[in-house]
Amino acid sequence: MTNIAFLGTGTMGEPMARNLARAGFSLRAWNRTRERAESLAPDGVTVCTDPRAAASGATVLVTMLSDASAVLDTAGAALDALEHDGIWLQMSTIGIEGTEMCAARAERAGVHFVDAPVLGTRQPAENGELVILASGESECVQACERIFDALGQQTVPLGEAGNGTKCKVVINNWIVGLTSTLAETISLAEALDIDPHKFFDAID
Repeated sequence: MTNIAFLGTGTMGEPMARNLARAGFSLRAWNRTRERAESLAPDGVTVCTDPRAAASGATVLVTMLSDASAVLDTAGAALDALEHDGIWLQMSTIGIEGTEMCAARAERAGVHFVDAPVLGTRQPAENGELVILASGESECVQACERIFDALGQQTVPLGEAGNGTKCKVVINNWIVGLTSTLAETISLAEALDIDPHKFFDAID
């Protein structure tokens, strides 16, 4: 059985951790605000007091935190507690520079690094319907396939570590463009005295 340490059980991390536990993984979880992790206990998740305790003896360390600083600070206390040949599965959205820093930190700690940010919000996370942008050594990505299957509806393999984050940057740029165009379209509709709801009805 894969023993997973899951660090960060906030809006996205909590349902992701729950889905892993329900899929049969042995899971230890930590969150800066402990109450956010304690909701997982009924699903058999062991709630730990610090990141190192969660990672002790684990084969996979998952981080799902708010930014690069939080990921580096938290993982730094946990990486050397992983089992030999362990995998750090970094799933937070932390940007290209943050991901490069994590990869370097993993190399110094002697653990494998898989960069796998996700597409989706809380509802897809709860339903196990995330899209996972997986990048890293092929053997390590393959070793995480059961984890990905428990969390998402699709895994997109993207080659070397870091490409997952780069792909998410590209996708986020596309989303920003769509949002900007939509805002301009609604403003134009209102300027022309067209109810924006009628626009949506027309293109539905």
